Amino acid sequence: INLKLLPVHDAQSTEYINSVWFPMVKKNGMRFIAFVLPDSSLGKMSSQNAHKNVQNINGVIINNFSDEFEARKWLKSMN
Repeated sequence: INLKLLPVHDAQSTEYINSVWFPMVKKNGMRFIAFVLPDSSLGKMSSQNAHKNVQNINGVIINNFSDEFEARKWLKSMN
């Protein structure tokens, strides 16, 4: 999931991501998610904070990347 253009997550977005979106994608069979983080420090911190506890709660394996090529490479290696 490319988050490069998303500057920051607000509190409501973080709550939705953790309580609705992640459980929904897990229910639909997604086990691995590769996030391509924004370049800015604030954007990176905001994105990481939005899903920091999800891996433990939902059993979804998450990895963060700075570019899409590395994210796709990691996803392919997980199958």
